[in-house]
Amino acid sequence: MAIIKASTLLLLRRSSSSIGARVSVRSGYVLSSPKRSNACRRFASSPAHAHDHDRPTTLPPPNSMPDRYWMLASVIVYGPIFWYLTQPGDTVQTSVHDVEQAAEHVVDQVHEVTIPAAQPQAPANATATAASTSTPPPPPPPTVAAAPVLPSEPPTVEYVLVGGGTAASSAAEAIKEKDPEANVLLITEEVLVDPETILVDEPLYTVITSKENEHVSLNEEHAEKKTITTIVEDAVKDVKDAVKEPVKDLRNTVANTLPQALEKFKEAANTGKVALEQIEEEKAFPPYMRPPLSKELWFEADPGTLRFKDWNGKERSLFYQPEEYYVQVDNSLAPLYSPNSEPTKVRFLPRTIVSSIDPDEHCVFLANGKAIKYSKILIATGGTPKRLDIFDSVPAAAQKHIHTYRSINDFKFLEGQAASEKSIVVVGGGFLGSELAVALAQKKKSGIKVTQIFPEEGNLAMAFPRYLTKWTSRRIEKAGVTVKPLSVITSVMPVNDDKIAINLKSGDQVVADEVVLAVGIQPNTHLAEVSGLELDDKRGGILVNAELESRGDVFAAGDVTSYHDIALGRRRVEHHDHAVMSGRTAGENMTGKKKAYNHLSMFWSDLGPEIGYEAVGVIDSSLSTVGVWAKGNDQPRPPENAGEPASSSSVLPVDGKPDEEYGKGVVFYLSPEKQIVGVLMWNVFGKVPLARQIVKEKKAFAEINEIAGLFNVHDSV
Repeated sequence: MAIIKASTLLLLRRSSSSIGARVSVRSGYVLSSPKRSNACRRFASSPAHAHDHDRPTTLPPPNSMPDRYWMLASVIVYGPIFWYLTQPGDTVQTSVHDVEQAAEHVVDQVHEVTIPAAQPQAPANATATAASTSTPPPPPPPTVAAAPVLPSEPPTVEYVLVGGGTAASSAAEAIKEKDPEANVLLITEEVLVDPETILVDEPLYTVITSKENEHVSLNEEHAEKKTITTIVEDAVKDVKDAVKEPVKDLRNTVANTLPQALEKFKEAANTGKVALEQIEEEKAFPPYMRPPLSKELWFEADPGTLRFKDWNGKERSLFYQPEEYYVQVDNSLAPLYSPNSEPTKVRFLPRTIVSSIDPDEHCVFLANGKAIKYSKILIATGGTPKRLDIFDSVPAAAQKHIHTYRSINDFKFLEGQAASEKSIVVVGGGFLGSELAVALAQKKKSGIKVTQIFPEEGNLAMAFPRYLTKWTSRRIEKAGVTVKPLSVITSVMPVNDDKIAINLKSGDQVVADEVVLAVGIQPNTHLAEVSGLELDDKRGGILVNAELESRGDVFAAGDVTSYHDIALGRRRVEHHDHAVMSGRTAGENMTGKKKAYNHLSMFWSDLGPEIGYEAVGVIDSSLSTVGVWAKGNDQPRPPENAGEPASSSSVLPVDGKPDEEYGKGVVFYLSPEKQIVGVLMWNVFGKVPLARQIVKEKKAFAEINEIAGLFNVHDSV
């Protein structure tokens, strides 16, 4: 481009003055998306320098034959260049991050650029003498240091892991165990703004001003200069206007308005310095455990340390690995072009959106326009908390009081709210909603009021038999939670912009300072869908084979996978245990092991320090159940190694009644064929291997009497 500009100047200098007046081109930066290759730049003529067709001009005849030759040369050379420069760029497919990055590019280009104050124009009949004594032109603005030149081809990484959760971390560990110096890159999609909660009044980015028209004296002529700061409010408004109410596809919405916004930024850069204030960024955390966010951390004296004591008293960090386990990579990807200086560590690329994968070319494309070649790739993108339309209809100003719950930042915010006299409503009666309600209620010394609202007749009604559901609700109320079952929300409205009023079908109204939606998650399958991978239309998730492979060298693990369970058929589960084991299996298979995923996952939950349960298989209240219970108070949790299969004892299954105590017991879930497909162990611990064996062997209802004795329900601990 420098050669083109130099040639242009030379031609224009030798051409007649009228040609020079007519031809003026300024190159501008335009983003374009990759076409299955590395990102590219295109340059186009700037509208700021378009010719003024309304002003009459006179073209004098050329003065000499050489001028005619120079004119002809200008047409021959300049014509193809002008045609090339005016060709449209590719369609931009981008996100909020692209808007910010594009704005940052403009800032870099115009940083500390000063524009001379406007000089008074000379009269039309000014003499040559006046022209000879006029002020010399100001010096050109300082040049911007060029970014380091990177190869045109994308960098190559052996193993790329997309996702910042348990499955990706487990896969990384498995790969490093096989080859400690394997080249592993973990890309976390922990973005700055949740696309599901973008609202009109929440700025995507904010443009701020410094001192406007600030006068400074520069150089020995003391020419007055102005540092002009432009507020690009129109560009912000264009993007915000396109984001009407909560949007489902923020990336495409912003993509449609990005070109216009960039033009305004370029115009601002042409007139002065543009300064941007980024929205407050969430810290980019390496992979961490999610279960303690609604369990153990709430019962720690100093939860801000993100350390907790496990059930056996062992202190643990929320993070799977210490910070020194990772080598962070910046968005330029420059470090990926060189061998890892610390090969035993995992490279970590945070806050990066992966827009698509090309399985045939073994290439992953990032939303910032860059690309990375891979040998094997894992998709472990997890899920996004679901929202309810009735809450999305609340005006934008009040949306700051409506939250979902899944991340460390969510925990820190809610834990801070629980330290004051706040009223908090938890919407949802499932596992997370019930855990969170109990966890918040244990902060009642601060004056907090906790209410739980759900449409079912009791807590965990979708999982537990009816009698256990009602008993659980009573225990949660005893813990200090106001439980409102059978509650259908009819409307939601703000109250004085600092509270939320929830109206119920029963006529009741609940007013809260903060509302937490705990109504499940939606698997993040967008990346797989745009990459042409097969999805499970019935269960959701990415369809994988027995080795957790979706396409050649493309694996998936964790919440986002629909896999074949050897005992229960095709499933998609959202269990921590499944994320750990599927991530490990996928990691091993990425290194060439070809191992079938035969793990029957389990899950556990705690409702405060007194009630804990573990489960294996299908835990669904729509199935027939048989419960075996020991009457009396709740039993403490036994040591980890307790619970080897004991000898049989004569234990008869009993039917539960709502007014009985259910401190310790086992519930068996039966398929229509009367086979045991699920086992719920209530305050019975150390029996997960036994439960797995029962489900895998498809034990029948007729064997329950004998099987129940193996769980030692009546034994005291």
